[in-house]
Amino acid sequence: MENNSTANRAPIPSPKSSDLSPLSSILALLALIAIPTLIYAFFFAIKCPPNPFRLFRRSSPTLAGELSGRSSGDRHLKSTGLVAGVRYKKEEADEKEYGSECPVCLSMFSDGEEIWQLKVCNHSFHAGCIDMWLYSHSNCPVCRASVFTVKRSKPPVLEGENDLRQGSAWVVLMRPFLEFCVWGWDNLPHTLLTYYTNFLSSPEGYFHTVICNHKDYQNTTVNHDLHYIRWDTPPKQHLITLTLEHFDEMVRSGAPFARKFAKDDRVLHKIDGDLLRRSGAFFVPRGWCVGNSVIGEE
Repeated sequence: MENNSTANRAPIPSPKSSDLSPLSSILALLALIAIPTLIYAFFFAIKCPPNPFRLFRRSSPTLAGELSGRSSGDRHLKSTGLVAGVRYKKEEADEKEYGSECPVCLSMFSDGEEIWQLKVCNHSFHAGCIDMWLYSHSNCPVCRASVFTVKRSKPPVLEGENDLRQGSAWVVLMRPFLEFCVWGWDNLPHTLLTYYTNFLSSPEGYFHTVICNHKDYQNTTVNHDLHYIRWDTPPKQHLITLTLEHFDEMVRSGAPFARKFAKDDRVLHKIDGDLLRRSGAFFVPRGWCVGNSVIGEE
């Protein structure tokens, strides 16, 4: 019985040989390598997009040539004096330190083409490349030197006895207005200052012009000179020194101020005694400025 049951048992199957062919193994290995590579390349392409200038030049040589080779005579950047246009010559590139390629688009300079050099650092670029760069940047793409820092010479009206910062005998300078003028000397175009260089008495016109033409100060002016003045005749450019003979006319004018006077002139003593009620070297009592009040009373 035992022999029959043993004989009827199914034979134990032998281990199957591998179903993977050599081609399948190779494809699996390639997939294992290619998938991470593609993922890495996709990530790199997003993080570091290619240089648009370089792609632009490779894909469209004609348009790229128009961008870098346009006539720059009417270009605003060149007219500012910040760049100098030079003709690139390969044999002179090393001697004149032009370089051989544009640092912005990384394309080689062509022999005979016009390139632009930044005057602040002498680095060279295609005209269109540096023009486009400076639309959104204020420095050199190579050394980061500030391109638009232009040192201006001091106008003559800010020097010596014509220095406008000394103030004006004709205008009461409020602190906010004076601070505005000081800010303007360093930050605004110097056209107005240069214009007043040709004036005999610059402070007598400059502040009037500024204060009457700026919206924040137009309502702070008094349309009157407030001075009693006698001019020379002709040419009415210099003030006559006031004396006693002008005293009565000076009082009748109603002007609160007068100029000019000689030092210790008799008319000054008359003004002190008759108008200001001052005696000796004492300060002027405040009673004179409130009408007919008695000295010492409000």
